[in-house]
Amino acid sequence: MSNLMRLDKYFVAKHADFSRSKVQEMIEKGLILVNGVKVKANYLVKESDKISFKLRKKPEKSFKKSGLNFPILYQDKACMVINKPAGVSVYPINSDDKSPTVLDFVENIIKYKFNDPRRPGIVHRLDKETSGVLILAKNQSSLENLMAQFKAREVKKVYLALVSGGLQYPEGIINSPIARSHRHRKKMSLVGPGLGREAISAYKVLKVFRIDHKHIFSLLEVQIFTGRTHQIRVHMSSIGHPVVGDVTYGNPALNRFFGKKFGFKRQFLHSYLIGFKSPDTKKEISVKAALPKELKDLKTRLQL
Repeated sequence: MSNLMRLDKYFVAKHADFSRSKVQEMIEKGLILVNGVKVKANYLVKESDKISFKLRKKPEKSFKKSGLNFPILYQDKACMVINKPAGVSVYPINSDDKSPTVLDFVENIIKYKFNDPRRPGIVHRLDKETSGVLILAKNQSSLENLMAQFKAREVKKVYLALVSGGLQYPEGIINSPIARSHRHRKKMSLVGPGLGREAISAYKVLKVFRIDHKHIFSLLEVQIFTGRTHQIRVHMSSIGHPVVGDVTYGNPALNRFFGKKFGFKRQFLHSYLIGFKSPDTKKEISVKAALPKELKDLKTRLQL
């Protein structure tokens, strides 16, 4: 039996941002090539194959909106770190999405022309409903430098998360590969060794809140050593302690309980700290974003 993978499946496995249907459309239009040649979606990829792709640039200003003013926590000649609020996507979800995005913010304040118009200065991503620190590059060389730091796992990434239940151990490491779910293409899931991309998360319990005899919640500090899509949400759900307010991987009953008791309507996941080396000054930079008001207020109420 062949171990070769279809081109559409292979591409999605390597580029989690793309849905399989979108990839099949790109292959059909000749936007994804194998060895410079247009092939079909069911082409079986060989180890020696060179796969290239291009994206059609959208008309300029097609997604631009005004009035965006994300807090800038740090900046120098090479980059800046912003504090992204929850509810804001890094990129537009689709061509009909008119909501303000981080991409709009970048296009409004960073005038440098990047090699990839689809990724102008955006070094990494945060989920739409996750708040906190996000690095943006101001020019192409800085973008490449920062992306190389992420790839080499030289960037420190620490999150704060409120999860359901009391964890058995005060500290722990979850080392479980993640891949796109075969059942639900918009979700990620744990897979066996060699079947997905390595994903490592280390958690530490900061505080335990006992609401009543039935409801216990834990505030965690989570450091991720890889940057997989939905990594913390998938990892915490996999050990039975989903992030509070997570509608994709969370516990619907607990989310309803939280919404009814506290009026809480977002997921409690916040990118708290990021540490990296500035491409400009070469100095080690560490930037923190305090909990936003809605998370801080909830934490205070839980302690009462």
